[in-house]
Amino acid sequence: MASRYASLALLLLVLSASTVTAQEAGERLWAVDVQSVNVGSYTMIGQPRVAPDGTVYFVTDSLYAISPEGVILWKSEGVSSYVDVGADGTVYVSAGRAVIAYNPDGTERWRYTDTGSWGVTTGPTVGPDGNVYAVFIQGGLGVASFTPDGALRWNVPGFLTSDGPELGRVAFGPDNLYYADKGLWNVAGCQSPYVGLVSISLDGELEWCKSISGMREPPVGVEATLDGRAVIVQNALPNHFVQTYNPDGSLDWTQTFMPSSIRAGADGNLYAWHDISTLISLTADGTVRWAVPQPLRNFPWHAVVAPDGEAVVGGGNYGFGDNGTIIAADPADGHTLWSIPVTGPSAGVGAPAAFSPDGQVVYVPVNTLSLDVPDQLWAVRVHDERTTATPGEGEVLAPALTVAPNPAADRAAIALTLPAAEAATVAVYDALGRRVAVLHDGALAAGTHAFSLDASALPPGVYVLRATGDGLALTHRLVVR
Repeated sequence: MASRYASLALLLLVLSASTVTAQEAGERLWAVDVQSVNVGSYTMIGQPRVAPDGTVYFVTDSLYAISPEGVILWKSEGVSSYVDVGADGTVYVSAGRAVIAYNPDGTERWRYTDTGSWGVTTGPTVGPDGNVYAVFIQGGLGVASFTPDGALRWNVPGFLTSDGPELGRVAFGPDNLYYADKGLWNVAGCQSPYVGLVSISLDGELEWCKSISGMREPPVGVEATLDGRAVIVQNALPNHFVQTYNPDGSLDWTQTFMPSSIRAGADGNLYAWHDISTLISLTADGTVRWAVPQPLRNFPWHAVVAPDGEAVVGGGNYGFGDNGTIIAADPADGHTLWSIPVTGPSAGVGAPAAFSPDGQVVYVPVNTLSLDVPDQLWAVRVHDERTTATPGEGEVLAPALTVAPNPAADRAAIALTLPAAEAATVAVYDALGRRVAVLHDGALAAGTHAFSLDASALPPGVYVLRATGDGLALTHRLVVR
């Protein structure tokens, strides 16, 4: 906790300075060395997860908690899995056959061990209902759900995924989860063998299974969810397909090409890599919006869209004697915003990136081919940041109200900028004009103030964020999904 307070003090010191140094888009802000764990030809690292307070959680062979300034706050060894964070800041990971929850200060909150399974292959992942979901393979619980306090809610046994534990995430529909299983003979709920797409309600009912030959199994499995539909990639020869399935199990649409990965953005579009270096965007109905070559030469990772929808960031791993590259593209038309080379011996982007709550910084995992060289987490500036002066030095701050991400499903970060001190109320109103949340009501100093909204506690829909005071009247539209 002491290091957390020290980081906060450092941040306040920076904010209190008379000027803030300008930072350019694509500028590396810092790099943190982490331990490596070898799996085959590469060292293994997972996708970072950013908590509502800005702390970055990152997994190699240990779980790292890293401040937004690049300081390691704490780490827990013997953990190697997908990492997720609840709305209250609780951190969820797995270690072998166990799902583990940590408090934000690094102390262990609870642990659930399934001695009858081979291990956790997917998750733990926080669901839209706030509960925790994970998949245990080769016996034991199978697909399981836990309360945030660690109590087992339900489980659906019978899942195999014979390729073994990986760094995957559970994918969610409107009131269900999707899972892609690879069985030795047949998948739970399927009459046909080998690979199946499974839907399980968030109450634990096995709803249906679709046998799909050639579908990628975990850790890829369900590539994305789009408006409650499951997006998968089918590699069955002679053709390769991207397909979406509706929550009732019916096929929605098929697009014939072979992406190396595909993700959905908050803008309702899909983004995929194709033919090593071409970034493609599809609409929600499968129509190609654009396809633009990017300055990559090998093995691209997921193209992840910023929460503000202003950039899509991806990168390439090491290959063919060349280091990887990190790129940012414009989601509107695909043109390259910036690119930076990955430095280090035999190094490249090792996993999908993650963004700060406001979308201004992207955290990129970098791995190497050598256990003698540490892996790293990079923080890269997404957009240019102008030099600003504090009030009283000839430049007056303009009043402003912002929110990100928007649409929001979990936590929304809200910033209110005031040119002078005053009493202000920051509140959220529904479509009928009813006040549903109050984030602040009282005096505020001049400057920028941060607030956090638990969007998961609100029904999906359109809301209005208002900041009011003596002469202050700011509004911002907010979509909760």
